[in-house]
Amino acid sequence: YMTPSIVEHLMAGKVALGGVSLEVSILFSDIRDFTSISEHMDAHELVALLNEYFTAMVDIVIDEGGVVDKYIGDAIMAVFGAPVPGAEDTLHAVRAAVRMRAALEKLNADLERRGKPALKTGIGIHTGTVVAGNIGSESRMEYTVIGDTVNLASRLEGKTKELGVGIVISEDTWAMLEGKIVARRLSEITVKGRAQPVVVYEVTGMVDDAEAA
Repeated sequence: YMTPSIVEHLMAGKVALGGVSLEVSILFSDIRDFTSISEHMDAHELVALLNEYFTAMVDIVIDEGGVVDKYIGDAIMAVFGAPVPGAEDTLHAVRAAVRMRAALEKLNADLERRGKPALKTGIGIHTGTVVAGNIGSESRMEYTVIGDTVNLASRLEGKTKELGVGIVISEDTWAMLEGKIVARRLSEITVKGRAQPVVVYEVTGMVDDAEAA
C-alpha cells in the first residue's frame, strides 16, 4: 500500500528510474522486547495489538507530513523529505517522534486498563542524503530510499535501549534544529559499519511546547 503523495508522484511520472539524491530525515521506531511479548499472546491478539499500535504511530507520521516507507516486523521506517522535499522536514520528523512518545503513554494507559502488556519503544533519527527511487526486480518494484543515512538512523534506534533514552538523534539532525527542540548531548558512540564515532543527543520535547506550558 502506498501513501497518496507517492502515488501522485508515480502517476505523474516524476520518479526517475535511476533514482534521485535527496536530503531527508529518516525515523526508525521499534518496540523493545517484542519477542518476549509475542511469546505470551496468540496470533490474533498479537496482530490486533500491533495494528492498534501502528495506527496510533502512523497517524502522527502522516499528520507531520512523513511517509511510512515500510514496516519491518514491529518496526516503522518513516521518511520526511521524499518524494517531495520541504523546508521543515527535519523539524517535522523530530516533532513526530515527540508526539509518538506521548501517544505511546496514552496507549499504554489504555492497554493497562485492559490487562494488556505495556509497550516500550526506541526512536532514532538521522538527517542526510539518500537515493530515492524505484528499487526492486522486474516483477516487483517499490519506491524507497537507500543509503548510509538510512543505516545510521536504524543504528541510532538500536542504541536507545543501551543509552536508556526514548529518542536519539544524530548531531546532523540536532544542528538543523538547535533552539527549536529540547535536547541534551549524550556522548560520542560507535555504530556498526562506521569508522568515525557519532555524536548523539536525547530529545525530550519541542521548545514551542515547553514555552506554551
